[in-house]
Amino acid sequence: MGAHQEAAAEVNPHYLNHLLACGARQELMARQDILVEGGACLLSQGSRIGPAARERLLLNRLTQPLEACVQFQHPVTGPQLAEQAQQLLETDELLAPLCPAGRGRPLPESLGRLELSPSVQALLTLLADQRRLPHALRVALLTLSQARRLLPGQVERHQQLALAALLHDVGELYLDPELLGQADTLAALQWRPIASHPLIAHRLLQRMEGAGPAVAAAVLDHHERLDGFGFPRGIAQGAFPLDHQVLAAAEWLAGLLEAGGSALLRASIAARLIPGEFHPALLGWVHQAAQAPQARNWEPAPLALGQVRVERLARALQQARTLLPWASQQQQRASATLSQLLDLHLARLRRLLAGFSSAGLDSLTPDALLHSVAEAQDAELQRDLQALVDEFCWRLQELEREALLHSSRLGAAEAAVLHRLLAQLNEPAQRAAA
Repeated sequence: MGAHQEAAAEVNPHYLNHLLACGARQELMARQDILVEGGACLLSQGSRIGPAARERLLLNRLTQPLEACVQFQHPVTGPQLAEQAQQLLETDELLAPLCPAGRGRPLPESLGRLELSPSVQALLTLLADQRRLPHALRVALLTLSQARRLLPGQVERHQQLALAALLHDVGELYLDPELLGQADTLAALQWRPIASHPLIAHRLLQRMEGAGPAVAAAVLDHHERLDGFGFPRGIAQGAFPLDHQVLAAAEWLAGLLEAGGSALLRASIAARLIPGEFHPALLGWVHQAAQAPQARNWEPAPLALGQVRVERLARALQQARTLLPWASQQQQRASATLSQLLDLHLARLRRLLAGFSSAGLDSLTPDALLHSVAEAQDAELQRDLQALVDEFCWRLQELEREALLHSSRLGAAEAAVLHRLLAQLNEPAQRAAA
């Protein structure tokens, strides 16, 4: 990878493809001499970089990472960030109420004042070329707003977190685009490379001019969770500082805003019934978004509340209850590492079961539950119920993905224990999610 220190001179082909594709729409130049191992000059400073250079860049090891050696003729600038951020606040009815500026200068103006090195500008230009900059800006607006509220007076930290928010997904530039396009439907094992993108970004940014260790560390944690059920490292509690939680929660919430009212309602339900993923001070944010009229103005899919779907989910959770004693027996003779992982996953499973019970979904048969909803003819109840079922199906799938990621720390025999637990649990759940 172009981002890896031991192979800092190797060029990642996916990053290079994005670079050249963007260069076809605006001039891409060598910011400095691009030298190969041994000192020969591959491309001189100021020269245009086009498709003809692709093979030479891939076949040679460079003395400096390519990311440090390129610039676009018309890169993304601070004023452009400010302008686009302002447009988002004016047009996104869900976003604006969640981004109060407080006593500071307007949030778009603060983003526009960030110091952007040429290397950072080039990465932002690539994101803009792929139409991914609006997501980065949503995350940055949410992050900066909450950082001001929860970390008052820490102006330098606010700036670092805002920059980390803008750059949080640059690791995806180094992954196969076809794989990314299927991210929502990939099986757990296929999803493993995608889960590596925070690590790739961390390696890239920690030594990059204009980014650095503090920005890179926040980016590394943008998919972590306070209960240890995040990725790529599965850190928890004190190892997941509040400032990094701000970015992680902002990234999660931005994705929900972009997915629409159903996703926001699901997230609000999850925050109530499956607590512990973020600091309580951040969860009010999600509830606020879910209560907005725009978030609740959606219609359930006609067949999504079918009896088969509810029955399959109920069977998955019933299977979970029968698996818990078996998993506890396995834990008694497990190594410390496996025991710790079983603790993590069984705790999440028990929270799912408790949430399912507290929602009343196991107090009626599926037939009785569906009949009750139909008799009530209550659209809001139907929305809440569908959101709840969808969220639990997703959480069971997430449980499998996280287990497979964590199982890489185990030997084959112990990994098989974790795989067996999740395979038995998720087979009916996956059918329910289909």
